[in-house]
Amino acid sequence: MTKNKAVVLKKIASIISQLESEKDVENFLRAFMTPKECHTLCDRYLLIEMLMAGHPQREISKALGVSISQISRGSAELQFGVGREVFPKVFKA
Repeated sequence: MTKNKAVVLKKIASIISQLESEKDVENFLRAFMTPKECHTLCDRYLLIEMLMAGHPQREISKALGVSISQISRGSAELQFGVGREVFPKVFKA
């Protein structure tokens, strides 16, 4: 990620953290993203949720209709990336 985009990502995170309700966050996300982007975000959430619950990658692929490579990227993030720290706080196994 370029430096400018990293700065923008921090700004977006700050905006979301200041919103007062889940509905405000949902409306912000819907206003910012296309329906396809929302769908992709939901798939990514479900993918991580299923990985955290111990589901096999092939089962996740079939259930969500996503590629094994997408699941592998999610798994790598869970094991080695920043997700290693944050996902256990969000996803209760």
